[in-house]
Amino acid sequence: MKKRGVSFYILILLALLAVAVLVYLLFPGRQSSTPAVTLPTPPPAESAAPSAPEQAEGTQRIAVSPDTVQTVIATLRRSDSYSRSLSVEDLWSGGSRMRTVRVWARGDNLRLGITDDGNPDLPQQNVLVKGGEKWIWYADSSRVYRGPLLPGDADAYQSILTYEALLRADISDILDADYRAFGERNCIYVQWRTGGEGYVSECYIDPGSGLLMGERRYDGDILIYAMDSSIPDLTTPDESVFAEPRL
Repeated sequence: MKKRGVSFYILILLALLAVAVLVYLLFPGRQSSTPAVTLPTPPPAESAAPSAPEQAEGTQRIAVSPDTVQTVIATLRRSDSYSRSLSVEDLWSGGSRMRTVRVWARGDNLRLGITDDGNPDLPQQNVLVKGGEKWIWYADSSRVYRGPLLPGDADAYQSILTYEALLRADISDILDADYRAFGERNCIYVQWRTGGEGYVSECYIDPGSGLLMGERRYDGDILIYAMDSSIPDLTTPDESVFAEPRL
């Protein structure tokens, strides 16, 4: 009986082992899983910064020369809104006239206040350009002139150069062109003969705002005209500045 009992238990043990092997083979998902190993995420590849020469090239100004300056100026766009002050002086043998022109611009609207610095008794002249028309009046007068705006009027009342005059110049009249410091601005500089008058002008144009910052005009070696601009304030003037005067 004792030998038979031992054999019985051995058979039971072998049967249990067979069942365990069968379960292991048929149901692998029921195995106790090993904790997952989290691999470190590789850091993202840093974008290669441009080399110094490439950075310099990205900010490089367009080369300006007598052959290219008209093309460069043609790409400029005047700031839509700004205010500034111009000092304009006309000179002649034995005398001169100095004017201050205060300028406000907002889109196609332009307002000017012109005073004669050498004659404080003269009233301020006011000019409004708006909607294809112009209004002109004086501070001490109720009379107002209203008429159509003509090409070039806006610059003529400011006593400044119109770009188109320079762009129409024959390339043989462009004597010099490059970048030069003028006041607090690094400007496009152009020296050119102004058509049939025989004058030579030196112009300084701010490439950022597209505004003429200064001009010198010579008759031979004699200075006959000078214009200097304050640093423009590029904020938008209030709409009330462009209110039409009462007729």
